[in-house]
Amino acid sequence: MAISEDLKHLLKDIYKHLEAGDFATFFSRIDHLMSETRDAETAKFLGSVRLGYYRGINALFDDLEAFIGRDYSPLIPTRHDQFDAHASITGLNYGNNYHAAAMKYVNIHNDYSGLRSDSRVLEIGCGAGNFAYALTHVLTSGCYFGIDTSSKNITSCASRFAQHPNYKFHHVAVALDSYHSLLVEERLPGSGAQVKHVRLPLLEEHYSLQVSHSVFTHMYTDEVRNYLKQIYVALAPGGISSNTCFIMDSFAREQVAAGKATHPFVHEKGGFYWYWAHDPLMGNAFDLDLLMSLYDEAGFKVRKPVLYGTWANRNGPFYQDIVVAEKPR
Repeated sequence: MAISEDLKHLLKDIYKHLEAGDFATFFSRIDHLMSETRDAETAKFLGSVRLGYYRGINALFDDLEAFIGRDYSPLIPTRHDQFDAHASITGLNYGNNYHAAAMKYVNIHNDYSGLRSDSRVLEIGCGAGNFAYALTHVLTSGCYFGIDTSSKNITSCASRFAQHPNYKFHHVAVALDSYHSLLVEERLPGSGAQVKHVRLPLLEEHYSLQVSHSVFTHMYTDEVRNYLKQIYVALAPGGISSNTCFIMDSFAREQVAAGKATHPFVHEKGGFYWYWAHDPLMGNAFDLDLLMSLYDEAGFKVRKPVLYGTWANRNGPFYQDIVVAEKPR
């Protein structure tokens, strides 16, 4: 791959942080460079640098644990499985730390979404099963249905949760965009229906609680519209929908402009914001009014105020913003 001399010098300067063991600064600068580049080849190269390090570290941990034995729940996925599900390093949320991190989801939904021991839970984007694992400590008479666009995730979850008959997992084949094909090789574009047209395998008026964690952050407006309409049909009257995402209101826009937000959502079109110029689905946000209109269109009644997260320099219960909505009885 041919790169400019300016980029070569910049990478050499960034590489010094890696040599010095300053991994946080190294990856912060790599991420910043990825967010600014408009060249596809450069973006893929930077992505491979980032992913290569993470995968190497996770493989080392998994190999060591295979040799010395794991001393925690078999429901906890390997680091490799977690990484492929989230494309981020997972070593800090593992073993006992993993349990604490997973239970944070439960605590949030206990407090804000009406999670109960008999809830009928639908999770869209179940990933490696983090929330599913946490729910094993809550659902005594309820049930869980997780769907994901990765067949690897579904196969892994179905195997690990085989002793829990009230847990079901289903793979949804969709034509994913460059964010997914860059970060997880298995997820190649062109296989399955487009997300804005895909039909989810959901029972009608069945679930009492639907959740998703950082799913709308990788979807276009029409795709979120499609999902919300199907979620509405799938929920029982009085059912709750709880989804995390990034929301741009006047305060968030001020924080982004001042460099105080963790994600620089500097690109915008029609109320859809993104930070990586080359690939909008690397991470995106929605204008507050636009997002509320999508919920209204689907038939939901959104609980106000929105639960704003900490990403935009606010106090909040979670990192991302949370929209809790109810299907009227």
